[in-house]
Amino acid sequence: MNVFNADGSLKWGAEDTGHMHTGWVATALDGFGKLAMAEHHEWRPNTDGASDSGMTMQTLEHYLFNAVTGEAARFSLPAPLGEVAPADIDGDGYSEFIGGGKIFDRFGNTLAEYTGYRVRSGRILEEYAGEQLMTNENGKIYIWADLDARDGEIMKKRLSYRFPLLLQKLTASGYNSNNALASCL
Repeated sequence: MNVFNADGSLKWGAEDTGHMHTGWVATALDGFGKLAMAEHHEWRPNTDGASDSGMTMQTLEHYLFNAVTGEAARFSLPAPLGEVAPADIDGDGYSEFIGGGKIFDRFGNTLAEYTGYRVRSGRILEEYAGEQLMTNENGKIYIWADLDARDGEIMKKRLSYRFPLLLQKLTASGYNSNNALASCL
């Protein structure tokens, strides 16, 4: 895992962690600090017949870093970190975490529950503040939003950049919708 400066030079790196399969960056540390999570997985033969492919993905280890400094960080939620996605649902500048049918704040408190499979999250509907969640339940698409959300200064600044919107367009192929999410600038 590496983070680069704008000129392409290495800011910090954790090369000994190897190849990561799942990860995200979220605004979850005090003072709107950025938290980077990466998980290393390994495919192993399935012995209980639960997988059509005959293989099962096993999480070997996850890594947490202050995304700016590269220092190790501590963070936990009541759901596996590799199975949640960050999004600023209420527009306050801090990430909430979506996964397992629940939306958690950065302290692990359950804020809401949803049904269906998480398809994507981000600013989906421009007429609503905050970011939204899109789910698929039995072939029907639902969009979940915090109707009390208010875009704070951080959210407004994020939305002034084209980069988050361009990242969201990458998810149209389905490729990066669940395995690599960037939810902060």
